[in-house]
Amino acid sequence: MVPALLGGDFHGDPWNEIELRCGKMESHAVLSNAHLLGIAAAALGEVKRTRAAVDLHISPPDDAGTGVKWTHRPVVVDLSALWAGPLCAALLAQAGCEVVKVESKSRPDRSGNLNDAHFQHLNRGKTPWRIDFNSSNERLELMNRLNTADVIVTSARRRGLESLGISPEACCGQNPQAIWIAITGHGLYGENANRIGFGDDCAVAGGLVAYDESRTPEFIYDAIADPLTGIRAAAIAFQALALRRGRIVDVSLSETAGIINSWIESVDE
Repeated sequence: MVPALLGGDFHGDPWNEIELRCGKMESHAVLSNAHLLGIAAAALGEVKRTRAAVDLHISPPDDAGTGVKWTHRPVVVDLSALWAGPLCAALLAQAGCEVVKVESKSRPDRSGNLNDAHFQHLNRGKTPWRIDFNSSNERLELMNRLNTADVIVTSARRRGLESLGISPEACCGQNPQAIWIAITGHGLYGENANRIGFGDDCAVAGGLVAYDESRTPEFIYDAIADPLTGIRAAAIAFQALALRRGRIVDVSLSETAGIINSWIESVDE
């Protein structure tokens, strides 16, 4: 895909060519090609955020200062994969929620193959459930679980959810008390809804980067937007559980990075 990304053939090392040519192209042209090809890419600071206070305090759902007491353990259906979504669900599990981790039999969460210790850390305390999404009976069982869940955590883009016949709006219509935590790279709605995004490039989009001695931007830690978004999503879920208020929560990695970056900049000043 490198020739398509760069708009022409190249010779030599592809990474050198990408660095050389992208440095001479307008950022919108590079991003346009990348989005068309399904490549995760972002321009530094493209997500603009005003300064915002960030409350990352996490309280269990029965002790959030509202006086609301749950009569049952909140049930969480975790349809997410990789890092941010599983971390959100893991924090809910640690707070006492009953979490069911749903995976496809044919396409399980690949983070288990990449780093088994990390995968186990994010998913301990959850009840695993692998299903065949091609089976109408198993998909019906999944829908029944979604229609009775207190919290649903997803990390798929809208196109991916629709391919499974899943709609957050339809599900929350059937289950008005459900809290749907939709974690994506660039948002569940709008023109970027089907744009691919991961922790590193989404951090760049939000301006959350480090700088070397020559003021050249570089990645800060490993996929930093993922854990920050997982923590933020869990905090929002706890608040919604305490208020017993169903809602669809659109939590994107790039927006979270932008919020945190704005907060850091305000503290530095």
